[in-house]
Amino acid sequence: MEKSGQTELVIAGIRPVQEALRSGRAITKLMVSENLMQSLLSELTRMARAANVQVSVVPPAAIERESRGTHQGVLAFLSAIEFVPFKTLVSQVVAAKGALVMLDGVTDVRNFGAICRTAECMGFTGVVVAEQGTARIGTDAVKASAGALLRLPVSRVKNLVEACSELGLSAVHLYAISEKGNAALNKVRFEYPLCLVMGDEGKGISKGVMLCADQEVMIPMTGSISSLNVGVAFGMAAFAVQSQLSGQ
Repeated sequence: MEKSGQTELVIAGIRPVQEALRSGRAITKLMVSENLMQSLLSELTRMARAANVQVSVVPPAAIERESRGTHQGVLAFLSAIEFVPFKTLVSQVVAAKGALVMLDGVTDVRNFGAICRTAECMGFTGVVVAEQGTARIGTDAVKASAGALLRLPVSRVKNLVEACSELGLSAVHLYAISEKGNAALNKVRFEYPLCLVMGDEGKGISKGVMLCADQEVMIPMTGSISSLNVGVAFGMAAFAVQSQLSGQ
């Protein structure tokens, strides 16, 4: 597998760290504040022992030095995020007759993490992003995903248009979610396997990628604001996909 180039990934927060311990990924170190509630300390120690991970109980200041944001007194140190080869991910979604999400220019880490969290919850096979012009997949992204990035396969590709072409050749249907779409989300009958394409909130889906789409899908709205946050839009589209998939 290809690595992101980061030497170490720091997972902060009780829930993301618990997910990291469950994921089976190689954790090099677990730091727990000595001020943590005894019940939580016992549970994390039990999980760490089961995963063969050593626990260091340290003063709160030691945790503060290692983490820039909210950590809840718990940090796990992992090797860098590993990416699944694109061809492998395509084979997986075809075999599963499942769903992928492709992110075109989504650079906000919180949106990226939220989309990955939703994708994992909705049973998506994985995520496709470009090597350039996408959110940095590191500590903040994993935290924003509530640990979903430790379970959800992610592929990085050099060119999204070429990736779209390869998906098409593999009979994966591409649906571009766009406010300019001509088909309403609640009227679309999705065909599987499929890939939902989400674009940047400002620039939208790039022209080359849009031309690859089998269908442009819009989310009907009746309010005065004409656009949705990309994470919210994906959540609505993913639920529509999951509802149809589970009903088959």
